[in-house]
Amino acid sequence: EPTKAIALGRPAFESQASLDPERYRPLLAAYLSIAYGMLEDSAEATRFAQTATEALPSLPIPRKNEVRLALATTWFISGQPTAAKRETRHALQTADSRGFRLRSIEARILMARLTDGSESETHKTVAMELLKQFSTELPANIRAHFEQRASVQWLVKNK
Repeated sequence: EPTKAIALGRPAFESQASLDPERYRPLLAAYLSIAYGMLEDSAEATRFAQTATEALPSLPIPRKNEVRLALATTWFISGQPTAAKRETRHALQTADSRGFRLRSIEARILMARLTDGSESETHKTVAMELLKQFSTELPANIRAHFEQRASVQWLVKNK
C-alpha cells in the first residue's frame, strides 16, 4: 500500500532530519522512493532515491546493505534494470560475505527477477535453499508472517 507507506513514512523521514543515531533516514528515503515509484511519481521517487544514494558512503555496512536493496527495488519498479542489477549485486556480495542471510535471500530473489536463463535459475535455487534454512529457525507464527512477503511468494511460485 504505497499511499499508506507515504502517509506514515514522510513524517518519520522529516522527524529524523536532526537526530538519527541509528541512521534510519536514508533507509526511510529509499523506502519512500519505492512507494513513490509504485505510484509512478518519478520526480518524488528520484528525489528520495538521490537522498538515500548520497548517504551511502557514510552508512555503516548493515544499514548500507539495507539501503542498497531498497534502491535496487526502486530501480526495478522504475524499469531501470541496469541500475537495479548494479545495486543488487553490491548488496548480494556484502550480504554473502557478512553472513546477512535475510538480505542475501532478498538480493537473490531480486537478481532472479532481473536476470534470465541459468543465472536466474542459480539465484532461485540458492535463494530457496537459504529460505528453507532461514525459515526453519523461525517460530511458527513469525515464519507464517515471513512467508507472506511478496518476494518469498514470488520465489515459491517461480522456483
